[in-house]
Amino acid sequence: MEMEFYDRIPKHMWDLVIFPRLSLKDLIRLGALCHSWRSIAAEIQRYLHPLPWLMISRDVDKQIGTFYSLSEAKTYNLKLPDLVLESYCCGTSQGFLIIANWKNNFIFNPFSQTRIDIPRQYVPPEYESDVLDQIRFYLKKAIILPTPDINTVSQCVVVSGLSSDLAIIEICRSQDPEWAIFGVDKKERVDYESGKELVFYLDSSSDDDEEEEIIIGLEPIRKDDEWSFSDILFYKGMLHGLTQANGLVRFELPHDDLKQPLDYTVLNVRPMSKPTDTRFKDVSSYLVDSCGELLMVYRYSNPCNDAKNIRNVTKKFVVYKLDQSSKPFQWVQLQSLGDQILFLGRSSSMSISAAGVPGFKGNCIYFTDDIWPYFFNGFEPIYRNSDNGVFYLDDGRIESFFNSDESYSFNLAPVWLTPNWISSGK
Repeated sequence: MEMEFYDRIPKHMWDLVIFPRLSLKDLIRLGALCHSWRSIAAEIQRYLHPLPWLMISRDVDKQIGTFYSLSEAKTYNLKLPDLVLESYCCGTSQGFLIIANWKNNFIFNPFSQTRIDIPRQYVPPEYESDVLDQIRFYLKKAIILPTPDINTVSQCVVVSGLSSDLAIIEICRSQDPEWAIFGVDKKERVDYESGKELVFYLDSSSDDDEEEEIIIGLEPIRKDDEWSFSDILFYKGMLHGLTQANGLVRFELPHDDLKQPLDYTVLNVRPMSKPTDTRFKDVSSYLVDSCGELLMVYRYSNPCNDAKNIRNVTKKFVVYKLDQSSKPFQWVQLQSLGDQILFLGRSSSMSISAAGVPGFKGNCIYFTDDIWPYFFNGFEPIYRNSDNGVFYLDDGRIESFFNSDESYSFNLAPVWLTPNWISSGK
């Protein structure tokens, strides 16, 4: 009976005429009818509205967040939880904001209003007694392992975080009392002798170390970069960390004993000096999963100071793909992304096909303001999310996609968030 109305209308009429006219709000109403309609609405949402939203503002007093929908070019207001003053968003994943503060952390879906608690971030024991010392240890970024029907509160969710100490990576399950930690006590991997670099590769397929002698063509990689991480990503179900020396470390999920350090494997990746360009002062790197390929994206920017603003201005991007067919693996520069659009940000990065999305084309990168310490500190709005735009790989031009104004108070870092308010489950 519940699908009788659907069966009366030919399927091609639904697909070609009715479904494409439905807004996200219409899909919410459709999904509320029954389980069968909810499954249909969830599939339509993924197909017709695949692009992420940008969270651009929050009203602390009213507990409202303002989100900008790229595909519809309109804003929505969604209810946020009651947040303590020191709360901040350290990441997004699968429609959830990952919220951290100094007392209790949690993930929250502003679309479905689902909340799941997670442990407080790691603080070394010697700093536990002093609140001012505790705030030095925060999550610079957090991500969630892709999970089916994550909106089910009873679901055990796996979360990983990159600490403010960039040599520390944390991982936990939502039901764990604390995080398992990867720290800094590591053995030397690089030795320098007679102008040559002797590299000891750790191959995930073998327990034996493999030696290979390489003639140095560039400046040696700094040792402190080898165990400092610039980004983390769940790739093919495993946590990967990108070091500032462009190396990759793969981590195992924690054992029952959370006091034990995380098990890890240093992937067999040919050393690559950090690409530099003297024209730019700041270089950031990101990991992105694009159609099963692992990408590393470099972002180049310069500071810009004027009477009203202190901000960074992004100038260009360079994209590399991990060639996993070679031994050792190596980063290879890409000249084109095909029909893929990259959405880049410190909170989360993703790749989405432009095929079938009206008004959008591939081979470009959408980016937003990543000067997150400003938002973390909670100062009065200065940046106005001015460093946002679309970078086109074919000609290197940058266009703005969102013009900020005085009506939005950017007291929360602008973050990419994929709508996920329709669960296909029961």
